[in-house]
Amino acid sequence: MTAHHCIPVLLVACGVAAQLAAAPAAAQTTLRVYMSGSNRPDLLRKMFDRYEQKAPGIKIVVESGGATSELQRQYLSTVLSARDSSLDVMQIDIVSPAQFMKAQWIAPLDALLGIDAATLLKPYLPAYAKASLVGGKVASLPAYVDTQFLFYRKDLLQKYSIAEPRHWDELAAAARKILDGEKSPGLQGLSIQ
Repeated sequence: MTAHHCIPVLLVACGVAAQLAAAPAAAQTTLRVYMSGSNRPDLLRKMFDRYEQKAPGIKIVVESGGATSELQRQYLSTVLSARDSSLDVMQIDIVSPAQFMKAQWIAPLDALLGIDAATLLKPYLPAYAKASLVGGKVASLPAYVDTQFLFYRKDLLQKYSIAEPRHWDELAAAARKILDGEKSPGLQGLSIQ
């Protein structure tokens, strides 16, 4: 099961846009946002449209591409290695912040956030919060959180007097006992999306 949370990306993009708009510049500020084509850029576009209505003078352009994390990384690595500065905000995979900071392809976000990193990242799953920090600086913010859950058939556990599995060995033993007892070709011991 996957939970998606776009608001942090919007907040960072809006914070960057506000910083750009506050600087002496042309009447129109354009903010270019890159994201994966598989992460529903249409939904983010709706949020950006609402922001643009409230912030005249700021235009947000969404560039999307790369159906997989690897294709996104290849594209961004090519663009950023060439020192192409056309992208202002990027949606990157959880494994990328350290690599991108080390290559100086992204800059710390701390000065734009207006809140300390610990407070900002507290609501996120620990692995995502940890991956967002590089050298104690906020390198990224979680935008989409993919997570998996284990669902089990309580009725079958009860039928075979099996306690809820707490680790893989217990899960394997429970699945084997239930599959052997049920003899149903449509039943699986474990299924992962």
